[in-house]
Amino acid sequence: MAGKDDTAVLAEPLALSEGKTAPNRIVYQAMEGNDAADDGRPTETTLWRYRQLAEGTPGLIFIEATAITANGKARRNQLMITEETASGVEKLIAEIRRTSPKTLVLVQITHSGRQSGKGFAEPVCAYPSPGEGLRYLSKTEIRELSATFVRAAVLAEKVGADGIDFKHCHGYLGIEFLRPANVRDDEFGGSFENRTRLFRETVAAMKDKLATREFLIGCRFCAFEGVKGGFGTSGPGEEKEDLTEVIEFVRSCESLGLHYINVSAGIPKTTPWITRPTTKQPIRVADHVRWTETVKRTTSMVVIGSAYSCIESCRKKLAGEPYRLGEGFLRCAAENVRRNRTDMVGVGRQSFADPEFARKILSGETSGISFCTTCGRCTELLVNDQKVWCAVFNGDYRNRYLESKKDGPK
Repeated sequence: MAGKDDTAVLAEPLALSEGKTAPNRIVYQAMEGNDAADDGRPTETTLWRYRQLAEGTPGLIFIEATAITANGKARRNQLMITEETASGVEKLIAEIRRTSPKTLVLVQITHSGRQSGKGFAEPVCAYPSPGEGLRYLSKTEIRELSATFVRAAVLAEKVGADGIDFKHCHGYLGIEFLRPANVRDDEFGGSFENRTRLFRETVAAMKDKLATREFLIGCRFCAFEGVKGGFGTSGPGEEKEDLTEVIEFVRSCESLGLHYINVSAGIPKTTPWITRPTTKQPIRVADHVRWTETVKRTTSMVVIGSAYSCIESCRKKLAGEPYRLGEGFLRCAAENVRRNRTDMVGVGRQSFADPEFARKILSGETSGISFCTTCGRCTELLVNDQKVWCAVFNGDYRNRYLESKKDGPK
């Protein structure tokens, strides 16, 4: 059975930079709520949602995928960070701090690339994609995009965030550049050096423009996308896992002075079983642990692992025997931290199912936790362009989900 040692190791503080220390090892990953105003400002619903998350007192909260430009939004009501929305983001961060003063707050900055929404944004891609009919970015546009990412990071610092997450995961624009499939014939494609150029030059410019060295810069990236020519393969036509470039990328991140690396995998729209393991593919949890451990062995940066939301549901299927609620998460998470497979453990869907999860798990209130069932309803709400929260344990969102099912997908 899980014991006090399991809770103790997850309750240990962790310094991410000289002036930034997470009070515990549990991370609330970036989870989109799709409830911002049309101009990208946080609404009262957004503030309510993050107050709920802050009540859980995790070590770190990522403010969800926050677009750096209106043309790069994947959702009509996606959060944005621009000069026009900065005051709203500042209010959101202040609200989180009032509720949980010690929790570190980081803004995930992103451009949705080919997943940008038609009708309110412009889907674009990093490299030529025959048959898709998408325009790929010019060198001038890439340089402008880099400058916009830098401005977003500077704004995040000005409005009180502890840091940013430079998003390179889940099929959005950042990771498109990293892929072996990126065969552009200019300085932003082809070789590994060229494919990482946008990332490297943008991070260097951020560090030059930010006011303090303690402001956190990190990256959530996919160690394996599971598609032909995706990151984590060896070439444009390859689909088999090969982590050679993943290791090289992590080492590049450390040499650039990043403070942490946040490991994910898959593309929710294409390979969701990799990104979000469910009871149908419980073995995928072990894949995430393996990928994260590979990264951890490569770097001295703080490493954050993913896929911990589904451990309770998956363990029920794998164990085939009664066990104490919370034991699955505690055993897996604590063992991985103790064995130096990861430094922090990330939950996304679980933070929606029970926003007080971190507080409850660390205080031993495991019998009172609403554990994620991996049903995917939150994802369905997002796909149907609805406001998102847990549609199992929250009655209002459950009703919203049922209504969206009546209307059909948009």
